[in-house]
Amino acid sequence: MAHALIAGGGIGGLATAVALARCGHRVTVLERENTFAEIGSGIQLAPNGFHALNLLGVGQDVRDRAVFVDELRLMDGLTSEKIAGMPVRERYRQRFGNPYAVVHRRDLHGPLLSACRASEGIELVASAAVQRYVQNPATVTVTTADGRTFTGDLLVGADGIRSAVRAHLVRDGAPRVCGHTIYRSVIPIEKVPRRLRWNVVTLWAGPAWHFVHYIIGRGEYLNLAATLDDGAHESVSGRPVRRAVVLSRFQELGETARLLLELGEHWRQWVLCDRDPVDVWTDGRVALMGDAAHPMLQYAAQGAC
Repeated sequence: MAHALIAGGGIGGLATAVALARCGHRVTVLERENTFAEIGSGIQLAPNGFHALNLLGVGQDVRDRAVFVDELRLMDGLTSEKIAGMPVRERYRQRFGNPYAVVHRRDLHGPLLSACRASEGIELVASAAVQRYVQNPATVTVTTADGRTFTGDLLVGADGIRSAVRAHLVRDGAPRVCGHTIYRSVIPIEKVPRRLRWNVVTLWAGPAWHFVHYIIGRGEYLNLAATLDDGAHESVSGRPVRRAVVLSRFQELGETARLLLELGEHWRQWVLCDRDPVDVWTDGRVALMGDAAHPMLQYAAQGAC
């Protein structure tokens, strides 16, 4: 039985912990924040994601929290005309063996966290920001920001796009700012007119921008995400932004999409980052996973898979 150290208690880190524990290994998860929690908004889960969750034993728990959409729909953001749609109902589920659904990030993180807490083989340590590691032929030791050390047989760097483990392993500097700004809001479904409560993942496309929305939180919320290719060069993560600023940046939106955008409140702004692919994600007893290894932009809706 190996003792695995995992840097990062997000979706990827907890999923890795559950997988290793189910194989009989002992796991210590080191999370930089003072609590194990998930921030953010909605994400999409394709059949491959549910297949992985099934193998981890949490597939049903996530299903219980998910919204199973009827269609993926592409709309002209200027004219409000429908361009294309892909049904993802029963025939789709039969073909791929699992559904296509949307969830709030916490509704994916929560079942994984519960599985970790229920496992005798997993130790969760908060306020433990891994800064560096050293290894020898037998073990690997990490040092946290407050000077503590943890030793194990292997280390998985699941500490995100600004991974300290990656900085030590790959040494490729800071992430690349991609020049795309995204504004996100989650609103109670009661604010949305009934005629616009579509059980659909909808993307309104326009010149150098798009606007996506779908229902999450067991049908209780609407997730809004508006993205602009504006050449932004400063990394921003979750900064509050005034509603008027968001509306001013998407003035070309057609009537229906504009109405939905105007419902948004408590907007937050991100400037998206990624990294160039690398050939090597491992170093002896150390490996990277998730955004620490291969961060991707949100356009394929596969970042959580």
